[in-house]
Amino acid sequence: MQLFPLSLRFVKGISKEVFMNLNQPITLDVSRPGVERVQIKQFDSGRSLLVRLFQGGSPYDLTEAVSAACCIRKPDGTTVLCPAQINQQEETLSVELSEQAAAAAGEARAELLLYGPDSTLISSFPFSVLVYQTVRDETEIVSASEFSMLTQALSQAGEIDSRLNAKRDKAVKLTANDLDISSDQSKIQLANLSEEVKQAMAGSTPIYASVADGAVTSEKYADNSLLYNKLRDNLQHRIEKSNIRAFGQILSIEANGADRIVTTEPVRLHVVELGSPTPRLYKVKAFDRLLIPEGQAAYVDLDEFTSPSVELEAKVTTVTFLSALTHGDGAFFDDRRVILVANSSGYLSGLLTENVDKTRRELHANQVIFPIQGLDLVYDVPSRTLSWNGSLLLVDPLSPFKRTKITNGSYTFANNQYQVCYVDLSLLRTAVDAEDKTGACIKGGSYTEQGGFSGRPEQLPLFWLHGDGFGPVGGFPQPRVTNGFDGQQLEEGELAVNLTGNALYVYRRVRRKDTYLEFCLFHEVRSADRCDVWRLYRVFDCRRNSDGSFTRLNSLPLVNTGEWECAIREANSADGFVGGGAHGNEMLQAAFLLVDGVRRELDNVEQFTCRTLQFVEQTTLYRYGTTGEELARHQRTYLFSADELRLFQTVEWAQPVDLGNAYLSMLPIVRTRGEEQVTEEGCYFGEGRVVECSDPSEMEDASTRRKGVHRADVWGRESGVSGGLEVVHRSPDLSGSTLFLSNAPEYNKLYYDFSGGRTVKRGEIWKIETVFRLDLAQQA
Repeated sequence: MQLFPLSLRFVKGISKEVFMNLNQPITLDVSRPGVERVQIKQFDSGRSLLVRLFQGGSPYDLTEAVSAACCIRKPDGTTVLCPAQINQQEETLSVELSEQAAAAAGEARAELLLYGPDSTLISSFPFSVLVYQTVRDETEIVSASEFSMLTQALSQAGEIDSRLNAKRDKAVKLTANDLDISSDQSKIQLANLSEEVKQAMAGSTPIYASVADGAVTSEKYADNSLLYNKLRDNLQHRIEKSNIRAFGQILSIEANGADRIVTTEPVRLHVVELGSPTPRLYKVKAFDRLLIPEGQAAYVDLDEFTSPSVELEAKVTTVTFLSALTHGDGAFFDDRRVILVANSSGYLSGLLTENVDKTRRELHANQVIFPIQGLDLVYDVPSRTLSWNGSLLLVDPLSPFKRTKITNGSYTFANNQYQVCYVDLSLLRTAVDAEDKTGACIKGGSYTEQGGFSGRPEQLPLFWLHGDGFGPVGGFPQPRVTNGFDGQQLEEGELAVNLTGNALYVYRRVRRKDTYLEFCLFHEVRSADRCDVWRLYRVFDCRRNSDGSFTRLNSLPLVNTGEWECAIREANSADGFVGGGAHGNEMLQAAFLLVDGVRRELDNVEQFTCRTLQFVEQTTLYRYGTTGEELARHQRTYLFSADELRLFQTVEWAQPVDLGNAYLSMLPIVRTRGEEQVTEEGCYFGEGRVVECSDPSEMEDASTRRKGVHRADVWGRESGVSGGLEVVHRSPDLSGSTLFLSNAPEYNKLYYDFSGGRTVKRGEIWKIETVFRLDLAQQA
């Protein structure tokens, strides 16, 4: 049966190039995700993509592009890197899909990589490649990782390196003008030069080339040049770490106290070497439940590379990876060690974790949860309970059970510390149209603790909860939210209070009609950095519903999660802040409420109204970097009323300390919220002029510290939002205190620094009273 030769008759007269290349046009964007999906047949090798690249809806300028490639992660976990041809005149890129790109049936994920001058890298958002299974028997084709582009580049790089070595033997020199002579750690400086280079620079007449001050300048060269082969080896082969790309998924993250146990698939690193226009490929073995202690990091040393076929093995640091003193030269800056996963107080960072957010992980494209008609899905804030009166339908075409019905049920979160509720797919039946009548497949817990959500393939996340934030994940339906109020009307000047056990919500009216502010105080506990403290967390604008409950008008807050009342740093500690949920090293001693003057405990679950609410907290602060050396005792009282919030603080210092900063009054109000400009102007009391704060890059005046100024306000012209702080009392005098507006991208945060460069005495007591003002005016 000669089916294939007969089919050739229909394409007679068509060139081989046209027949063998089926161009599929697609559109990709470098600034936002899209919905592009490429469809190809398994084992085909005559297909290509014609890509038009955009940036936020406008064509992306390809004139500076040097090279391009398409990285495809196949359904079986292997990876293919296909070269792309750049057509600058037509503003397109052409990607030829190799046979290996179509070797595994299923849904692959891909992204376009575009390299520019100086090895800069821009990549598109990922898109799907759907590989349909063939009916042919192609058992001789085995799916594997393929990096033909890199193999070719490595071969070319080898030839270039040989030619360079030959030229270096002839004493080719680099002029001083070609050297970056700045003096930060990662550039050429005295510590990075060998003794041979220093002697060569000094020459026979040292007065012309003295290097005693550590500077390298053209005036100090006898012949105005420096031999390339005199540079120390780790500078000759330095890598641009900002341009390293890591390909490989973290399969699970488990907790053992503050330590983390990480499992990954095999990792591929694309590394740009200094002076090389193309990346080099390094293979790294998978992590198999690798233990990364708190304060340590898993890394690979590229100097251990021996062959493209040999995988590097990750190592774990034994002393902190942050210290140049303990790690010696470079401390991961100018050497060839690359951090893959770092564990800092239980929080993970590093190349493999840059795009990981366990609370909001996307569902697989084919995994969808539908509410069946009549479903009442509710999240109750006081009890932290997600419940459904009706059935949920889980559709998963790639699994054996296809469809699963989850009947009436509920899940109650243990607390609001990094909680995720998920479906454990391994507990579901494997029959088609299975039904889970007991809800046994619904699990949950903190993803920082053992037994919680760890991102394994069988864990399908539904709903997340942390602090005052919560919401569905992926395709899970949006629930109706209740917060326990019975519908009673608030009288003029009254507050509504919702106490949930480890969070406190306070609602008060603002000038804008039918609008309220929601203040949340949240009990944050972390063992990793000795944090046990109630903190004022975020502020949202809300409306009140007919049933008495409150609904947030925006999922983003007006006041962010930064500290309000405590961030202290000693003068000899560069980054060692202590205090509050952001910095830790603060432990709770006592906390309670005074409701219209009557004491109530915080472990109650109740809703009530009142005229005044006092939140009283006593804590102990510990010195940064110690195992329990007391720094100060801190007592604070928040007084909520109908028109303002007052903070009364007492700090009793436990020992003499040279203060670098003592931020004890702060307001982290946002600058923007999505596309909305929330605050854009400000004023320091007594200056009689407005400062601009809409753009953090143009806030030199606004962010300059003011001495002797005790009040500042910020506002938005169109948003109607205004906020400010005023220190109305401080004793002792605390002269030298400063007030300034931060130009951080997250917010227009006001900071009042009481340190004044002073040294406090043992037993010294500070008393501070601060007024915070937040309001929303009626919009035109």
